[in-house]
Amino acid sequence: MKAVHEMDYNPWSEGLVKVLCEKTQNDNPLFFRVLTSYYFGLVAAMMRVQIVTHDRGTIPVNIYALNLSTSGSGKGFSTNIIENSVIHGFKERFLSEVFPGMALQNLPVLANTRAIKKGVDPDDELAVSRRNSLLMAPC
Repeated sequence: MKAVHEMDYNPWSEGLVKVLCEKTQNDNPLFFRVLTSYYFGLVAAMMRVQIVTHDRGTIPVNIYALNLSTSGSGKGFSTNIIENSVIHGFKERFLSEVFPGMALQNLPVLANTRAIKKGVDPDDELAVSRRNSLLMAPC
């Protein structure tokens, strides 16, 4: 296995980093690499991606990043570019089309689990879950 300093960056991520460097006129890509990694991790977490490990089993994708840069380096501008131009379309489509469909598909399992915990009829709990999911549907 290669050492970390010998590995190549992801081409899509690095392409986005180059665009952000040009747009902000900042030639230090480190801030933008952390920024793009954070948002790619955010998208993966929204899709409930899981990682299968040898020692801990299956774990959800999660990212915690502390990204600091000096004033005037393009922090807010680059964040707005990613949020409004890169992931905005994904987020809107995911929340309005994909997520509600997957939620309805998983309602019977969720209702059954809740019914067992509450000691009630699974069909009644499914009706309550469906009614609540319709109330929470995006407009």
